[in-house]
Amino acid sequence: MIKTTNIGKIFRTEEVETHALRGVDLEVKKGEFVAVMGPSGCGKSTLLNILGLLDSATSGLYQLDGTDVSELTEKQRNKLRKSTLSFVFQSFNLIDELTVEENIELPLLYMGIPAEERRRRIEDALKRMDIRHRAKHFPSQLSGGQQQRTAIARAVVMQPKLILADEPTGNLDSKNGIEVMNLLRELHRDGTTIVMVTHSQRDAGYADRIVNLFDGKIIAEEGLQA
Repeated sequence: MIKTTNIGKIFRTEEVETHALRGVDLEVKKGEFVAVMGPSGCGKSTLLNILGLLDSATSGLYQLDGTDVSELTEKQRNKLRKSTLSFVFQSFNLIDELTVEENIELPLLYMGIPAEERRRRIEDALKRMDIRHRAKHFPSQLSGGQQQRTAIARAVVMQPKLILADEPTGNLDSKNGIEVMNLLRELHRDGTTIVMVTHSQRDAGYADRIVNLFDGKIIAEEGLQA
C-alpha cells in the first residue's frame, strides 16, 4: 500500500535550512495498522503529509498503492488522494456552519457522488459511528468524542483504502480516546490500512507495528502481538 525509499524533506528559508526527514524507508502493507511515534519536531507530521499527498518529498521515492507519486501532476495527485485515502485530524476540522450529516456529505459532493448513493453512505456512516441521533446537530452542540466520531464518519464515507490519522485522540479525555481507538481498530479489522501519528503509548498499542522516528530518521521498529 505504502512504500517510501530514502525519503528526505528539507524546508528552506533565506537564513535556515531544516532537514525534517532524512532517508526514511517505510513500507506499510495493505490492511496493516502502523503507529508512528517520536518527540515533537521529529518529522512525524511531515511524513504523514507526504504520505497523504499534501506535500512532496525533496528527495527519494514514494509509491502509493502501486503508483509512483513523483511522476504525477498535481491534478493526478488530487485524484489519487481522493480515491485512495482519508484523513482524521486531532482538531476534527469540522465546518461549524454545517450539521453532522452535512459535514459527512461534503467529500461525497466534491467527488460528484449521486444523491441516492450519498444518502445511503451517510446513513451507513452515522450508524457505524453511533451518531445517528446527532445527525441534525452542529459541531458546537457535540462533545469532543462526538466531533471525532463525526470526523471519522466523514473519512469512512469515502470508503478509503487508507486512513491517515494525526493524533486522533489528542483533544479527547481518556474515555472518549479509548472509544475512538476502538473505532479505528474496527475499521482496521474490516480491512482498512491505517497509519497513525501519536504521542500516546496506549494508542500505539492498538497497532500491528510501531515505527519510532527521531530527528527525521526511523531509529527503531517494533512488531506487536495481535
